[in-house]
Amino acid sequence: MKTTSKKLFALLLAVAMIACTALPVFAEDANLPYDGDAVSFIKADGSPFGMFTAQEGTTAVLKGGKVVIHYVPKNTTVYNALHWGKIDDAELTRDVEFNEDGTFDLTLSKDVCGTAVPVAPIKVKDGGTTSDQYYLAIPAADKLERVAAEPFAYTGDAVSFIKADGSPFGMFTAQEGTSAVLDGDNVVIHYVPKNTAVYNALHFGSIDDAELTKDVTFNEDGTFDLTLSKDKCGFAVPVAPIKVKDGGTTSDQYYLAIPAADKLQAAAPAAEGDALTITNTTSMFKADSARLEGDTLVVALTGTTYHYLFPGTYEQAVENGDKREVWIAGAVNAAGKWEFRIPVAADQTVIPVVSISNTYLTKYEAGENALERAFYPRQFVLDREAKSLTVGDYESTRALTVTNNVKMFKVDAAALETVGGPNSNNYKAALSLTMGSDSFDRAYVGRAADIAENTETVALGEGRVFSLPVKWVADFGKPETLVSLLDKPFVVSFHSVSKDAWYERVFTVNEKDGVLTIDEAPAFADVAIGKYYTAPVAWAVKNGVTTGATETAFAPDATCTRAQVVTFLWRAAGKPAASGTNPFTDVKEGDYFYDAVLWAVENGVTTGLTETSFGPGAPCTREQVVTFLWRAAGKPAASGTNPFTDVKQGDYSYDAVLWAVENGITTGAAETSFAPKATCTRAQIVTFLFRQYSKQA
Repeated sequence: MKTTSKKLFALLLAVAMIACTALPVFAEDANLPYDGDAVSFIKADGSPFGMFTAQEGTTAVLKGGKVVIHYVPKNTTVYNALHWGKIDDAELTRDVEFNEDGTFDLTLSKDVCGTAVPVAPIKVKDGGTTSDQYYLAIPAADKLERVAAEPFAYTGDAVSFIKADGSPFGMFTAQEGTSAVLDGDNVVIHYVPKNTAVYNALHFGSIDDAELTKDVTFNEDGTFDLTLSKDKCGFAVPVAPIKVKDGGTTSDQYYLAIPAADKLQAAAPAAEGDALTITNTTSMFKADSARLEGDTLVVALTGTTYHYLFPGTYEQAVENGDKREVWIAGAVNAAGKWEFRIPVAADQTVIPVVSISNTYLTKYEAGENALERAFYPRQFVLDREAKSLTVGDYESTRALTVTNNVKMFKVDAAALETVGGPNSNNYKAALSLTMGSDSFDRAYVGRAADIAENTETVALGEGRVFSLPVKWVADFGKPETLVSLLDKPFVVSFHSVSKDAWYERVFTVNEKDGVLTIDEAPAFADVAIGKYYTAPVAWAVKNGVTTGATETAFAPDATCTRAQVVTFLWRAAGKPAASGTNPFTDVKEGDYFYDAVLWAVENGVTTGLTETSFGPGAPCTREQVVTFLWRAAGKPAASGTNPFTDVKQGDYSYDAVLWAVENGITTGAAETSFAPKATCTRAQIVTFLFRQYSKQA
């Protein structure tokens, strides 16, 4: 319903007068849904209340998260108040008093939009009510006109957050360190709110705005900095604090209140030294000012999170530990900023530092976390000629030694490029591969089968370089969601230009030693990357120990027979020729295991189940396998203690098990159990062989 600007102004004045009153709270189950376009009074069946038919001048608007209603009923003499609730309530409280002209004004929570709220009109004559139950019907929020919150005059002495009635926003009560100073034609504000965890940005405007833009992003410590035109001084400017949790805002409209210009101090004059132009590349570590004084870089930070810096890298800071005499202590300058004096060499351009979080340092001192939890690797990049300073997270590039076990796949160089550190919100690392040719034009971190037409892949860049993500924070701002592919095998698929096909490779980056190993991907569909037997199966196939159960399956969990174990062992030993006669009636010339069994008998690896029976189809137990391996190795003596309660001295496998443990061939089924009688799977036997024979290659 249209209204003149004068009427709307009068309405807003009335709203301001009642803003201090508490909003009514309704029982949700008492309200009815309402999809009408205008505010009105209705029965439960939707029929209107004739005497309360809305007349010209009735308005309902959204303002400051509230629905503000001015109602002009058809009859203005019979009723003079409203009771929130049912007509049969024990007491009819006068919750809304009508104006002298029979109209009334009220402000309700935005939550009631789209509902009909039960009311009882109260009669002038006797204080009674209607015989029928009526409802105040309020349109949905998207059907109401929005009235933007407007700035208003502020006469206070300090910068603060307030409501329209001047009452404070408790969570944003200004704390020590908050400042507002004049700098030319601007007012520069550094704000430290009481609660630094719930909100992370400000939107300039109404909380009802269709889009809540993040006009001011908070610092890592929950403080924020902003520069506004000096003409905002002496006013309370409407803002909407934005929540970390869901991007929503407050239910009440708040205002950033800025004192008049004559109540503010001027910013401190620039200090001596060459002022530097600053470029901040991260919101978590920002410089407010910087200058170069000879061989000292003087930097003032925007927030109050850091009181110390360490001059060096994250690794150096961890090694230094709590030797605070090495740290650079900050001091609060005239502008209220934490300022640090950092020594720089004459030819130094990249200056690594570690910012030490005061929050986590305090927790460390209370025994609540490790010291390194407070360490955030950063860097300054100084350009003396341009008189500029770039401030951001630490970036490093480390060359890797490449061990490439794949033919027809040439890698000239590899490096690990890292940004940030273990505690950083945007900690990430990329594996940079310089290829030996342009045979492959795209790459994907993952299996080829997972690549669809619209899958995002990595293109071969300038200099024949692939940049592959290997470490990243899945949920920005939450270091605990770090995903890392380092120090374990992972698959990278490469697209061949000539074949128009994808080929899989297995990459393993040993971060500590700086080594990249590249292997063929498993040949079998049932051998997954990262299993304890992945590398052993690849080794066994490559060295002809096994060709799998089928062309596409290895059957890692299948039980291994005595014939298979002896055959695997014989192949791993190089298929040595055997002489002598066959003592077993169940081993025939022409059997795939014939030569293997003869070799095993000749070399004392096995004597069979009996003098005339080998039992080729019998399942092989774990103690039999390690005994075969031990005998094939020449029955070497073993030292050390027996860690297993189920392996006893006097058992035929006793020496073999101790030897296998000592040489890293097995660690047992559990810490104190070897499970000697358990059948050995194909995965286990191949792993035992790999641990023994791959060391001899």
